[in-house]
Amino acid sequence: MIELAVPVSRDGASLPFYRRLNVLWPLTRVIMLALCALYSGMRGDLRYYYAQAGRSDVMSSMAEYPFPVALWIMAAARTLPYAGFVALFVVTAIACDAVATRLFDRHFGREAALRWTLFVGLLGPLLYMRFDLYAAFALVLLLIFNDGAAHSRSRSVLSGLAVAMGSAVKLWPAVFGLGLLGPTRRRVTHMAAAMAGGIAWVGATALLAGPQRVTSPLSWQGQRGFEVESLWGAWLGFARIFGSTPVSLEKRQGSWEYTGELANSLMWMVKPTQYVGYVLALSLLALGWRAGRDERVTTLALTMTCVISVLILSSPVLSPQYLIWLIPALVLVDDARLRLLGAVTLVLTQLEFPFLFDGIFSDHTLFALTTRVVILVRNMLLVWLTVRAVMLLVQRARVARRPASASSTSPATPA
Repeated sequence: MIELAVPVSRDGASLPFYRRLNVLWPLTRVIMLALCALYSGMRGDLRYYYAQAGRSDVMSSMAEYPFPVALWIMAAARTLPYAGFVALFVVTAIACDAVATRLFDRHFGREAALRWTLFVGLLGPLLYMRFDLYAAFALVLLLIFNDGAAHSRSRSVLSGLAVAMGSAVKLWPAVFGLGLLGPTRRRVTHMAAAMAGGIAWVGATALLAGPQRVTSPLSWQGQRGFEVESLWGAWLGFARIFGSTPVSLEKRQGSWEYTGELANSLMWMVKPTQYVGYVLALSLLALGWRAGRDERVTTLALTMTCVISVLILSSPVLSPQYLIWLIPALVLVDDARLRLLGAVTLVLTQLEFPFLFDGIFSDHTLFALTTRVVILVRNMLLVWLTVRAVMLLVQRARVARRPASASSTSPATPA
């Protein structure tokens, strides 16, 4: 079992009231479910899924999502009434949440389970209304199977399959799915299993729905503009209030985007930002590969934090549910300041959605200004979190490199 930075007793009775898992988990989840019932706007995606299920062309609907998860959602929506579909979706999400809590408790200790419970509660009810939680669950499995203290060939295979499962739900969180920990043989096994699982679902998608359905999620993302919550969109929100050039608000491809003369003149920034994000993500993966020589799961968690946060920031869309992808990694990073930055970022994200989101539709009011300030501050904290995580990973990679350098200059030192 991995020792965390702040180990605590696994005996819940010895913990303070607010630290007891058997109290904190149900309390936070009841509040989340209550908010799900109160804010109907959070169920917008579920209504969209259900409406898409009614389309006659099953193979091409929900083209913005990988085919496996789209097929599962459409199958459930076509066989159940709307209320039953929502109930099944929420129950499945709660089950994933509960199992993840149990897995963290069993494999990494009570402190990890408490962190998961708190981080999920800080982001709030949105987790139960989006299937991004399923991708996050795949990341939890990836961390467990990559536990360097108990690695084996079978765990490497399971780790690779967890990557394939995550990519079948959401492509981005699985991009870091290289074997980052353990000896070279274990990394090869991990990558072979991930590729085999990925090829399986890609091949099935191509056979059932056609080759275009394989790449449709990427094509969909390539048509995005300045989403209101994104890194660049947050600044356009202030231009909408205070600028002399009109900035319009338009719903495109399921999200609200800023359009108009000013937005169009800055549209050239979207693609370069994405490309820079991809290059930086690949560089961080290489850095994580080097740092992973220490075989600590905290190193993998740190690499995950770097890569996912870079991809979130470089995307033209920053939907609140994207922050779900960061939670499994934040649970296991061993830097307290990084966890604190993550916690505040999650709180501001929940404050923005659902509580303040309606402020984007108003102008020249205190409510509108507050919404945009919260979005901007959240984004800046996410930038701060990313920079700190990258600096820590660079430092860890340098430390991990030293034994390799020593062994190359001393023939007597075993490789």
